[in-house]
Amino acid sequence: MPAPRRDRPAHVVYIVGATDTGKTTWLLSQLRGSRRLVVWDVKGEFSRKGLARPVYSLHDLLAVLKAARSGWFAYQPRDMSDFNLFCRIAYAWGHCDLVAEELADVSSPGRAPLWWGVVIRRGRERALRVWATSQRPAEADKTIYGNRTSLHVHQLMRLKDRREIAAELGVQPAQVDAVRQFEWIAADRAGRIARGVTSR
Repeated sequence: MPAPRRDRPAHVVYIVGATDTGKTTWLLSQLRGSRRLVVWDVKGEFSRKGLARPVYSLHDLLAVLKAARSGWFAYQPRDMSDFNLFCRIAYAWGHCDLVAEELADVSSPGRAPLWWGVVIRRGRERALRVWATSQRPAEADKTIYGNRTSLHVHQLMRLKDRREIAAELGVQPAQVDAVRQFEWIAADRAGRIARGVTSR
C-alpha cells in the first residue's frame, strides 16, 4: 500500500433528497470520466442500468479489485452488515470514486461504522472521492456532516427535513422550500451556495 499523503484535497459529498428527485442522475453527471469506481449498490441501480459490473460477494469484490487497474464495479450486498468490510476493501483499493447509496440503511445519526468513518476522515490519503446519498438529512451520521466538503440537496418533502437542511446549508428556509423536483441547492465547505437543475 502506498504511503499516506495528506496534501490531497478532501472530497466528501453528501447528497440528500426524496425519491425521484434527480439525485442519481446528478451523481452520474459528476462521475463522468472516472476510471475507477466502486459502488455500494443496495438498490441494484448501477448494475441494472449496465453502468457498472455487478459483484455479489465480498470475497469476489476483493479479488476483482485486486486484479483491476480500472473499471466500474457495483457491489450488491446480501446483508447490510457487509458495509463495514466493503468500505475497508474500497479504502485499500484507493485512487477511486466510492459511492454509498442509501446511507441510512447502513449508518446511524449517532456514529458511523468503523471503516466508513475511516473512509470519510482519511479517504484523501488513499485518493478517494467519496459520494453518499440519503433520502432524509436526519439519517446521516455526524461523521459525514462534520467532514463533508459539499452538501448537495434535492427536493425534500418533510418540513422538518427542510428546516434542518437549511441550517446545515446556512440559508433561509424559504430557499430550501423553493427547491422543486429535479432542482438542487448546494453549499461547499466555505459556505458558497450554488443552484441548478438536473436533466431528467
